Amino acid sequence: MSDSAPKHFADIASALGVLLDSHKPEKTNHTFLTLHDLAEQLPEDSSLRKVISQQMIRILAFDFPVNPDTTNKTLVIMGQIKDSLSPGDPNHAVFDKQMARVLSVKFEKVTGGAAPKADFNPFKEDKSAPKPERVEVKPEPKPEPKPEPVETKTEAESKPEVKPELKSEPVEAKPESKPEEPEVKAEAKVDEQPAPTDELGSLAHKIQLSLDQMTDATKKAFPEFAPIFEHGGTVQSYAAYLKAQPGKDGQDNPAKSELDKLQLLVEKIESVPAETDQFQVLYDQVDEKHKDPKTGVFSIFQRDYAGNAKLFAVKRTEQYAKYVDANESRQRMIEDLHKLIEQANKSLAEKKDAPASGSDGNSKSNNGSLSFMHG
Repeated sequence: MSDSAPKHFADIASALGVLLDSHKPEKTNHTFLTLHDLAEQLPEDSSLRKVISQQMIRILAFDFPVNPDTTNKTLVIMGQIKDSLSPGDPNHAVFDKQMARVLSVKFEKVTGGAAPKADFNPFKEDKSAPKPERVEVKPEPKPEPKPEPVETKTEAESKPEVKPELKSEPVEAKPESKPEEPEVKAEAKVDEQPAPTDELGSLAHKIQLSLDQMTDATKKAFPEFAPIFEHGGTVQSYAAYLKAQPGKDGQDNPAKSELDKLQLLVEKIESVPAETDQFQVLYDQVDEKHKDPKTGVFSIFQRDYAGNAKLFAVKRTEQYAKYVDANESRQRMIEDLHKLIEQANKSLAEKKDAPASGSDGNSKSNNGSLSFMHG
């Protein structure tokens, strides 16, 4: 275990190479998120982490296609990087523009309608709206550009009477601020429509946000998520179904316990290492014959884990946890994952050499061990 740190560093560097090799413009959003996940595994003072952050900023300079399923995570990461920039950094404008684009896609998905794109910039609107009100209401000598209401009352001769009339203007400014309050509340409702105050509703809302970040392949790979789609398609509808079910043997309603199990599973999925995404990209490119559940090199992975790297990471860790502690079980799972990555690279190398080597090279690949189990 003494050499785990440098090996881990090398694995991250290797993952970066594979990620950039397979990068395409339409996958920029995915590349951006994966770069963040890889950087998070490095120390904060790591030079490689700083370089990765710079590359993420460069990616944002282009109007990449936004993935509607990952808008929440994309916005959070953008906000983290924007906060780390110095006040005079020109990239602030880039982040404002791109975060506005991501928000626009988010609103389109939530509302089901077309949100404004070119003119939509929430950062400029939020800053400009309150400032004029504060300047006009607080300082009394500054409302010089408002002499018109004074002249209409024909009291221009008495200069001292201008002051009490200017003091009455803040009274008129108060109703102006009232129509803005429902606008802010309306925006909050769009972003947080299902944000109930009860514990069960909040838990369902939290799980739903996590599910929205997962790919369809991952949702289908975990059988624990199947009841959700069998009862309305959302966690809220599934919770309502559970609440309608009677408790067993005098126990409380099963809704809370079932949602607690789902939340625990979601947390395990979100904590899988970045190598899972790296391997999934490689595995999807491997020839189908290697994925055969009976004879393929990846037969165990295909048969027992539905060909899904996240399912493998979660289930394999749980299997090892029956015999060793949590840290050791996770480490063993990662070592197995590295073996899969190595085998995938070999299979792809054979795929490239296939025209030259013929069938001999392919037959040799199937002679290797089909097991990547520990011990």
